[in-house]
Formats: sequence, C-alpha cells, structure tokens
Amino acid sequence: MVEIISAASTRESACAARQRLLEAAMEAFAEHGFALVSLRQLTKTAGVNLAAVSYYFGSKEGLIDSLVLSCLDPILDRRLTLLDAMEKEAVSALPIEEILKAFMLPIIERSMSDAPLCGESFLKLMGRCTSEPGYRMPEAALPKMHALAARFSEAVARTLPDLPEQQVVWRLHFTCGVLAQTLLHHEDLHRITGGRSGRLDDDKLLAYIIEFCSAGFRAPAS
Repeated sequence: MVEIISAASTRESACAARQRLLEAAMEAFAEHGFALVSLRQLTKTAGVNLAAVSYYFGSKEGLIDSLVLSCLDPILDRRLTLLDAMEKEAVSALPIEEILKAFMLPIIERSMSDAPLCGESFLKLMGRCTSEPGYRMPEAALPKMHALAARFSEAVARTLPDLPEQQVVWRLHFTCGVLAQTLLHHEDLHRITGGRSGRLDDDKLLAYIIEFCSAGFRAPAS
C-alpha cells in the first residue's frame, strides 16, 4: 500500500513539474520569442532542474512543440465539436456566419480564459507561431489541421457552392489573419484611435469579426 501511494505521489509530482514548465514556457516564449529564451531561465522560473526539460520533452524544440500542441489541440477539437452540433440542428446548409462562429469562437474563448495556457499569453504565443523566423508547426499537428481545413472547406462549399475550392481555402486563411490581428492588437487600436474604437465585450467583438469576414466570403469569385 505504501509503495502504491508513493508511486501515485511521484506521478502527481512529475505531472505538476511538467505543467509548471509548460506554463513558464508559455509566458517566456510569448513575451520574448522562441530563440531568445534559455532553458536555464525556464527551469529557474518553473522551479525544476535543468535536466527536467530533457526528461519530459527531450529538448527545447520538443518543449516548444508540446506547448504549441497543448494550445492547438483543444481549439481544433472545439471547432469540430461546434460545427458538428450546428450541422445536426440545421435543416439545410449552415449560414456562413454560423460556420465562421464555429471557427472563431474557440480562439475567443481561450484568449479570454484565465485557465492555464490561456489568456493574453496564449494569443502572443500563437502570434509567435506565425511570425517567428524559421518556426514551423509541429508535424504532429498537421493531420488534425488537414482534417479541420477539409471539414470547414466542405461546410463552406455547401453554403456557397459557386465559390471555387481554392478561394474557399484562401478566404479561410484570410479569416485567420483577421482574427489574429484583431485579438492581438485591439488594445493598440483603442490607443491609436484615442478610444474611438470603443471597448467591446467578447460577444460584440466576435460579431464584428464575423460580419466583416462573412462579407468577404460572399464576395463574387474573382
């Protein structure tokens, strides 16, 4: 019995140490980028020894991949769950606004959450993934991302059958850019405009983005 309790305690301690490393990495990479943060800084912040990175993740690159996957996987799963639920309730093809809501809402939810690996640091980290020189998404994320892109492209094609597949894919890509720019820099907009942009709650912000992007999807194919 003592051995079982001891083993369980060891596993719990290991999980806690791994989580502290992920949370320390989130804050540091989001603020300073992947290249400038040292493992010594991370392990000191997390309160673990330097060897812990190798033990849990294999390398700094393994830590980065694990962190990105920890952020991406729940978003990808949530997008598919929302789209599935909406399509089950629909009597015909979903309005483009509903498809965009299923695509965007998980990002909004995570960016506004105070749970671990969420909030403003999550947004900054996602920004790093798209702008950091030389960074590439983890290979392990690609199958799920391919499936997600195909699933949403099919949904858009049913709603807008005259839009060529290539343009569907690009317009989804543009939508990602609009979403990232808005969430990463909405405070900058408030400052630059002297407050004329107003303070929007989550629902209003999402409505503004969907209104803009749905008009882009409905634009005639060039």
